[in-house]
Amino acid sequence: ESRRRPCSFSYEDHGQDVDFGSRMGVVGMSYSSNLSATTNAKATIYSSVQGMRSNRVRILRDTLMQEVIGTRKEYWNDSDQNDLGVSLRLTKKINAKHSLKTGLIVEAIRYQMRDTLAGKAVSGSKGSTSSIRAFTQWKYRFSRDLSLNIGANGTWFDLARSWAIDPRAGIVWHISRRSRLSAALGMHSQRQPLYLYLQNMENDEGIKGMYNRKLRLTHSQHYIIGFD
Repeated sequence: ESRRRPCSFSYEDHGQDVDFGSRMGVVGMSYSSNLSATTNAKATIYSSVQGMRSNRVRILRDTLMQEVIGTRKEYWNDSDQNDLGVSLRLTKKINAKHSLKTGLIVEAIRYQMRDTLAGKAVSGSKGSTSSIRAFTQWKYRFSRDLSLNIGANGTWFDLARSWAIDPRAGIVWHISRRSRLSAALGMHSQRQPLYLYLQNMENDEGIKGMYNRKLRLTHSQHYIIGFD
């Protein structure tokens, strides 16, 4: 026979009042044009906004009387980020076997990060930065049922002064009219959320600073096998 141990609940540890809100919006416009019978160009401009409002208060109670004796502000966040981007893409069909696709994406980023933890500022930055992404992809058709894609993606993130070039490749085989087999591999680099770069941290000597400001792009290797 098993016995359950009595469970103790402490308002000091668990009593919290959390108020959280977020918002997000995107608007954009694109224009596509056939420059020739084998060349298509597409331009897109877009703007996005995202923000977060968070307030967490700990409720303090008397352990004997279980009465509220006060509150303590645990965490507060009021952050905004606005992105303005321009995308240019060009698709060229060289012949029945070869086609080329290339593009460029430029983003201007404005931010305001403000949050505190237990009354101490975690981040408090306002400014702007930018990122540039470019890609090129070549597609070769061995036959109507078998095709190969080889390309590379380049990324530059100005805030961290970090860049990366990621090679990628994929192959698709149409086994029948209703089934296909695919495989791909490649490197993928990305930046982290802005607040991670702008946090105030203490080093081993107890000196505060934005030590994540020069955090490089993070990388992952992807290996994919698919059946449709």
